[in-house]
Amino acid sequence: MNKLVVFGSVNIDEVYSVPHIVKPGETITALSREELAGGKGANCSVASARAGASTHLVSNLGPDGKWILDLVNRSGANVESSVVSQDKQTGRAIIQVGADGENSIFLFPGANTSHILTTVEEKLNALGLGSGDYLISANETNLVPEVLEFSKTELGVVVIYNPAPMPTTNIHSLFESLRFVDILVVNETELLSLSKLTLESTQKISISHEDMSHALKSCDYDSLVKYIGICYAIKLVVVTKGSSGVTAQLTLNGVENIPRIFVNASPVKQDFVVDTTAAGDTWIGYFAASLAESDVHNLFSRDSPPSIEELQEYIEIFSASMKRANYASGIVVTKKGAIPSIPEKSSVDSFIHSGIIHHQ
Repeated sequence: MNKLVVFGSVNIDEVYSVPHIVKPGETITALSREELAGGKGANCSVASARAGASTHLVSNLGPDGKWILDLVNRSGANVESSVVSQDKQTGRAIIQVGADGENSIFLFPGANTSHILTTVEEKLNALGLGSGDYLISANETNLVPEVLEFSKTELGVVVIYNPAPMPTTNIHSLFESLRFVDILVVNETELLSLSKLTLESTQKISISHEDMSHALKSCDYDSLVKYIGICYAIKLVVVTKGSSGVTAQLTLNGVENIPRIFVNASPVKQDFVVDTTAAGDTWIGYFAASLAESDVHNLFSRDSPPSIEELQEYIEIFSASMKRANYASGIVVTKKGAIPSIPEKSSVDSFIHSGIIHHQ
């Protein structure tokens, strides 16, 4: 079975239910408070494990978060590659969840930004990773560019990257990370931010500034997905658009006019949306787990263009994986919390076949 490794964060989520997301200068009273397990690394690991993938979490946390590792492990992910630093505190996420289900988050990174490169490389080597395996990462830890480079160039795995949270400083680190990415997954806000940073950077890009600027101003997500793939030579760029579905664009050398891939959102009514906190992480975990069941990894290691038949097969794999991820994240938003809301594969399969959510 292909392995899926998550190099990511572990956070203690402090979740506050509020009438609405607090505005600058405003003070409001929370309706309730909960302390839950979270962090993009933990969330993605649980999602991919519950989706059936052989999952390993590489993370750094303090002793106050050991209970989260136990929870991730009980969910089916291997946590032996994670480090508990006795002199560090586990990262924290302070989350507001409004009555409409929307959320606002700020982070205290804690031990998430205390990784040592040689230690991470040793742990990745010990897992015996190679062609056909996957690595997922985001921006809640240190050493992201270095780990992506090592994973891609030394191990030959498929690199999936979600540049969240988008950086406001050290933009160079973001651009370095993108050099080693096979699959980029962003939401609409992240796509706009990345496009804006690309335009503002001094690096040379292969798309005219006028074209990208026009697409940015008009929020033309379909064009921006294509432009980002071309600018950074990323073979698959995916933008998740909530209730508006998901769009993906393949960019392959020697292949022109590749059709966009679009998959509708799952049939979840807005009235049933409770908490969107873990929707994105669950989407990525389920998407990656579905890809790991196939041979689509061959697309990312080949230099020659695929045949028309091969390309169509790859597009079908991506479409099916996107649909499964849509339905998994559709279940997540109907429940509170991050990890507690992530569904088992059987629940997702049932939702796909019946159109009805059955909570376990």
